[in-house]
Amino acid sequence: MPFTPFHFGPAACLSLPLQKRMDVTAFVLANVAVDIEPLVVLTLKLDAPLHGLTHTFLGGAVVGLVFAGLLYGFRSLLKPVADVFRVVFHTDFKMLAASAVAGVWFHVLLDSFLYSDAHPFYPSTANPFQGLVSNSTMYLACALLFAPAAVLYFVFARRFDKQD
Repeated sequence: MPFTPFHFGPAACLSLPLQKRMDVTAFVLANVAVDIEPLVVLTLKLDAPLHGLTHTFLGGAVVGLVFAGLLYGFRSLLKPVADVFRVVFHTDFKMLAASAVAGVWFHVLLDSFLYSDAHPFYPSTANPFQGLVSNSTMYLACALLFAPAAVLYFVFARRFDKQD
């Protein structure tokens, strides 16, 4: 999707109810991290696909693990930020890694429905998802998922407050 705000609604709808089993922060922010590739391609006007290696399940796993390492390294700084936003932040590396990789893979999956330059099963160039859902339907669904994501956020933020 043309930059990640479209990913926030679906990512939050999926991760917030699962926050005892996954890290919401890692899952949602990993959806942002993977779009660094198209940002660099566009900004530097590179002759490369927007949805290259990081937009594959293989490359995405590497991105997710590196991102999890960053989150883990900065966990003492990120925990207070997560508390401000009233989301659970798991400081266990395995949880962060699984959540970040899942977040990148979720992004890869969503983009695979839309873009002909997305090859989720690299090194294969096959993309069995492309065109299964129209672009307008995917964009609309992602935009509409902001509303239930906001509701879920406030429900879980309220539960977070009651834990204290």
